[in-house]
Amino acid sequence: MPPSTNAPNAARLDRLTWPEAAAWFRRDPRLLLPVGTCLQHGPHLPLGADTIVVERLAEAVSEKTGILVAPTLAYGVTSDIERSYAGTAALERKTLHRVLNELVDSWERQGLEEIVLMTAHGYGPHIQAMAAVVADFVRVRAVDQGGSRGRRQPRRGDPEGRQGRTGSADGFTRRRGQAQPGYAGQWQADLRVSR
Repeated sequence: MPPSTNAPNAARLDRLTWPEAAAWFRRDPRLLLPVGTCLQHGPHLPLGADTIVVERLAEAVSEKTGILVAPTLAYGVTSDIERSYAGTAALERKTLHRVLNELVDSWERQGLEEIVLMTAHGYGPHIQAMAAVVADFVRVRAVDQGGSRGRRQPRRGDPEGRQGRTGSADGFTRRRGQAQPGYAGQWQADLRVSR
């Protein structure tokens, strides 16, 4: 199996032949599926910032756990405001949900037992589409890797950083107004520079 250029020890599904994939699934029936976006993050970052972040995180998880990483789905759900920026391309929530359900169904038929859907895009309808994916036998988890952005930095007398935390019905935390154009913070810029 040729190594990924980004993460030398990450296990990538798209680098395997189908017999190698079948053997891998028998040995370890888990899969990570990074779900990114193609949308503006201010004038200083590429349209694929969420995709770059979630792909790097999935590869890091793979390096530590040996879980196979599926090819990244580089499109997600975004607001109408963000769709007006040049280059932004998005799916409707129901379309993302259907695509993810069909991918999960494909892998479920091949004997996978757990699929982790990962994203770094904290937009509610995007996360809801992921969280609503269902399967008959495989365990499906939706994880927002950008969820830590929803916590304020710990303050004196608040070591857990709980003051000011906002929540949503689906259990993900995010900062109010995060979907505003140009919301990208230093952590995304740092990942872009380190690439």
